[in-house]
Amino acid sequence: MERAYRMRSAHTEVSERESIKHPVSGDAMELGEYDRSLADILHDKEEQDLFINRYLYDSNPDEAKEIAESLADGIILTPKQTKLLEDVREKYNLRCAQIEKIQEGMTPEELIRVGDLDPRIKEVIGKVGAEKATELLSTQFQELALTDSKAFNRITKSLQALHGINTGPAAARLDHDISESLNDLHISEDAYTEATREGNSSKTQENLQKIVAEQFGFFRKSVDFVTGGGLSHRGARELNMQFQEQQKLLAECDKHRTAIGKVLRGTLNHDVNLAMQKYMLEGGEIKDHQPKETIETLADYKKMKDHVQGMSSRWEKYKTDEKKRLNNVKDWSQQTAAFEDMKERFANNEMQDQRKQKARGTLAALLALLFNCRTKDTIKDELK
Repeated sequence: MERAYRMRSAHTEVSERESIKHPVSGDAMELGEYDRSLADILHDKEEQDLFINRYLYDSNPDEAKEIAESLADGIILTPKQTKLLEDVREKYNLRCAQIEKIQEGMTPEELIRVGDLDPRIKEVIGKVGAEKATELLSTQFQELALTDSKAFNRITKSLQALHGINTGPAAARLDHDISESLNDLHISEDAYTEATREGNSSKTQENLQKIVAEQFGFFRKSVDFVTGGGLSHRGARELNMQFQEQQKLLAECDKHRTAIGKVLRGTLNHDVNLAMQKYMLEGGEIKDHQPKETIETLADYKKMKDHVQGMSSRWEKYKTDEKKRLNNVKDWSQQTAAFEDMKERFANNEMQDQRKQKARGTLAALLALLFNCRTKDTIKDELK
């Protein structure tokens, strides 16, 4: 039976591998290091943040809040929640693997091409350089891909279209035809590039005819002269037609790169722009200049929840400290104004601490619920 188990396991692995496709090329791919359990994900602080606060929240915000609350409080999940979490885990692992494949194609050279079409992306490259801009926008893309499925699908479709053009038969045939034409006419790549600098214009046709004629030997020069430039005109016309066809493919690529630039541009929020500005002045890593959330993990949220619920003990300590400060007041009922003033200061401290707490996604929603009815007046009302 061991052989049968091994065979079944192998068949399952092959089936699963064949069902996972590269997001751009469509080739079969494996999850590799992204074949992770929930424990693997939740034990890693950054991964837990991405999974709970970004991907799970984008998938099902209401369920995400309930699941996160139960996990934080140590309450066993329902069968429905357990199944949902497992389904999301599988999709999350796949999405992470897909993101990495897309990031591999986000090179500085490719970003420069996008920047040539998008002034905002070009501005980012100008601020921090192509390498750092690629690193930054690659990270921003990861955030976007985990929180906005529509944006992820838009950029994936554009990349698929680009891949299809660049690796398709039309581009391959055109590259072959241009190479053969240049070889037959003894024209260098540099000369061809310089001659076509003007783009689709009559000047390009003239330039091509000129470099074609320059390569003719004595006999062909004579024939070209006698025919009024017939030979050079014919060679230049063929090159120009190929060049125009090439320009059409480039224009199609530009359309998709413009769409990619638009999506990436949308990730450049105030915090990212400020981080870039600080990097320009101080160096280091751009991500280190971005603001950090104070509540990033389930443990952080549980700690804050316990903190809120432990207000009465803080109040008792505060009263004791204030009593000493005010020369050991024995009866607060005789110190109404002082007592109200003390409650005011304590409530202000609580609200100030509350306003410092920042989170995102699932935990931001839970934090909002936790603080929703907790105003300065409600705090004061609870104090004795």
